[in-house]
Amino acid sequence: MKIWLHSPKESWIVDRLVSEFVNDNSDIITQYQSNADLIWFMAGWCIDQLQKISIPVVSTIHHIVEDKSSQREHILKHDHLVSAYHVPNERTQNQLQKLTKKPIITVPYWIDTKTWSKITQIDRELARNSLGIDTTQYVIGSFQRDSEGFDNNIPKLEKGPDIFCDYVENIAKQKNVLVLLSGYRRNYVMNRLKQANIKFIYLEQVPQLSMSWLYAALDLYVVSSRCEGGPQALLECAYLEVPIISTPVGLAENILDSKSINIDLTKAVPNIETASYKIQNFITPHAYLEYRNMFTKILGELK
Repeated sequence: MKIWLHSPKESWIVDRLVSEFVNDNSDIITQYQSNADLIWFMAGWCIDQLQKISIPVVSTIHHIVEDKSSQREHILKHDHLVSAYHVPNERTQNQLQKLTKKPIITVPYWIDTKTWSKITQIDRELARNSLGIDTTQYVIGSFQRDSEGFDNNIPKLEKGPDIFCDYVENIAKQKNVLVLLSGYRRNYVMNRLKQANIKFIYLEQVPQLSMSWLYAALDLYVVSSRCEGGPQALLECAYLEVPIISTPVGLAENILDSKSINIDLTKAVPNIETASYKIQNFITPHAYLEYRNMFTKILGELK
């Protein structure tokens, strides 16, 4: 079995996942489409980039935003090219079943232990000191974009930047809050924080190798999304043992304690022990086995 894995090359999380999978599964990866038994589009929206497809195709649909008809239209338009779909969570599976009769296989994301280093107490102290964070500050993190690409002042509502800001403003009434931001297009959140006189640090583009350092500075990470495939922060915080709470999206229920998940984030309580235990099912190289089995199953059923 040989797989040709398409990378979107958009400097996005999918490009990192493609790189990790290719490096760790080189025995089933080919660089040449002509040698492949199967094509995997880890970014399903890129399927229209190939003019000719003559072998089985697996398309990954990370999440479906109900309010954005263009995404559903794209899936329907190219459904005839797809042999089977891969989704990372049951919510996306339930949504996709309404759009296609093709097989849908749910396999969650992985966490690559070579990419992430465990955080020590010394790491936490050094990270906070390097950022000028004092011991009285309660640091809340958010490392994903929050504004639409066509207008950086318009919130990307599926990411829940308004929910995040509402939560932060509430907590700031009780604690000396500082928000640590990273990622592209954080205009909406920064403007909200300025209006509320809440301190923040923004580091737009942080190298992957330095992300553990950002996580080390946190007292809490908040996932405030309305729709997600993961997000990756759930896996990363669980593995690094960073306190995290989340709205009920993506893989939250697979990784976090039920009390750490709530649409009203003020009622969510982080539980490091539960997250650290449950993340063991997502650690490489074991986590890759589900993907390899998925491709074997798809090819077997198509023969």
